[in-house]
Amino acid sequence: MFDKEAAKSFGRRIAQRAKEISLSLRQVAQKADIDPSFLTRIATGERNPPSDEIITRLADVLDMRVDILLIEAGRIPHSVNSGSRSALPDFFRATEGMSEDAVRSLIRAIEAFQGGEIDKNEK
Repeated sequence: MFDKEAAKSFGRRIAQRAKEISLSLRQVAQKADIDPSFLTRIATGERNPPSDEIITRLADVLDMRVDILLIEAGRIPHSVNSGSRSALPDFFRATEGMSEDAVRSLIRAIEAFQGGEIDKNEK
């Protein structure tokens, strides 16, 4: 199934990050060992986000967290445990309508409860 809006959002994020680090899409493709025309179709939203393997390579080249890029692609990162995965729909319903700031405050409260801190490096 092709989700045009999700594909465009993912593609924009790839193109935006490449520009931020002063790389052309061709350079990103070469460094990630993928066909430049394939990456161009992804960046323009003409095709769905690629496989997790390619997303991992793109994240490495673009100096991004893989989990952030997987989420941008509409996927749940493999690092999310099964208990958390099954609770995600409830979390999404509970936070529906909340501002980003309010959700981030909730996350900080969860971090405090856990006694840790989630990596804030979301390039």
